[in-house]
Amino acid sequence: MNIAVTGNIGSGKSGVTSLLAGMLCAEAVDADEICSELLLPGNQGCIALESRWGARFFTVQGELDKRLLRQTVFSTPQIREELEKILHPLVQDRVRQLMGEADFEGAFLIAEIPLLFEVGWAERFDRVITVYAPEDVCRSRVISRDGVSSAHVDSILALQMNPELKAEKGDYVINNAGTWSSTVLQTAVVVRSLGGG
Repeated sequence: MNIAVTGNIGSGKSGVTSLLAGMLCAEAVDADEICSELLLPGNQGCIALESRWGARFFTVQGELDKRLLRQTVFSTPQIREELEKILHPLVQDRVRQLMGEADFEGAFLIAEIPLLFEVGWAERFDRVITVYAPEDVCRSRVISRDGVSSAHVDSILALQMNPELKAEKGDYVINNAGTWSSTVLQTAVVVRSLGGG
């Protein structure tokens, strides 16, 4: 069974994904990590990025300037959209490959995909789990975790679906606004419903 985990930045997706993977004895894959791998020197994403923008996002040593790229993506919608057109199909191909392997083995695959609904990937999965926390909680977590400004977090949240709407779209919702023990209990209930416990 292929399961997607989604939620906004600061909602706690990664923690729930790890928890699910452990409870279901499943492989976990992170769409953001796949993006990072694709942008390593010599990989498809990096080659495509350099082909499109030349040395603009690279240091004088020829390394990808991730900070500059991230800042540009959030401040320039046209570049963000072009980059998404480059990376999203490559990420989809990799996730699709892993889903096929899981289906063949009769195993669970947990895919953490922050923009699952925003990019229209939800229907590709057997079940979708939304990790929910209100925007104010997400904002304070990210500021504390990453040491960034509230304005920076707001610029990211502006690109993401409203968390309440995201929760409505999920097959299951895990409310991660409270204690971790509450999150663990909710996750265990979902696991039993999925037939993994």
